[in-house]
Amino acid sequence: MESVDRRSVLTGAMAAALALASSRASGAPQHDSNAGHGPAAPAAARDPKIAAAADAALACFAAAERCVAHCVDLLGRGDAALARCLVRSLDTADACAVLARLASRAASGSAELRAFASACAGYCRACAEECREHAKHHAACAECLDACEKCAAACDALAA
Repeated sequence: MESVDRRSVLTGAMAAALALASSRASGAPQHDSNAGHGPAAPAAARDPKIAAAADAALACFAAAERCVAHCVDLLGRGDAALARCLVRSLDTADACAVLARLASRAASGSAELRAFASACAGYCRACAEECREHAKHHAACAECLDACEKCAAACDALAA
């Protein structure tokens, strides 16, 4: 039980950090504690494809983490049917978290960001395919499937 609580805290902290990064990417006003002490953070909102990919990655990260928790719960009860789904969701959550962080700092779509967005889309598609097998029976998988499809589309748009 202690590890579940720790995971919840870590997941919540990561979601909060990614939400902050997303607000910066969208150009939301904020207090700049570094005012007058160097260059301002890039405003990714100038490129709507970057902002859309960051937002979709945040949503996909959250959905994949919920899917992970559901899979872990079932595995803990001895049901191994979602073991592959767990691995795909973990990989996707990680890829989406990284994309959201990179996109939050990007002023333009660099070649590296576009390449990573393409890779993230691949993780999302693989996860969606796995979740599709379970979506009719598990709400967490259905939500993850939807978020993965949206994220893959946003990533594809950024990668193009």
